[in-house]
Amino acid sequence: MLLNDSTSDDERRGNVCPHRSCAVPAPVSPTSTSRCPCHGAVFTSDGGLVSGPTTSSLVNYLVIVCNGNVYLNRNRTVPMGTRTPVP
Repeated sequence: MLLNDSTSDDERRGNVCPHRSCAVPAPVSPTSTSRCPCHGAVFTSDGGLVSGPTTSSLVNYLVIVCNGNVYLNRNRTVPMGTRTPVP
């Protein structure tokens, strides 16, 4: 899931809950949370864990911006909160 906030930076986070692999919906705003529909785990907009039953945050992936195209590298994870400037 690729999110864009008012700072014009792109952030990427996986949408698969680490508890039982359910799809976590996107937050409605950069300051809201997302809830896993299967077992109720809550995550911040950047994928940080707020409450379980899972004990892990969502995975954040490397984003590359090249010639106006945005690429998501699902083979490389990055620390939560890492931002990729968008020209």
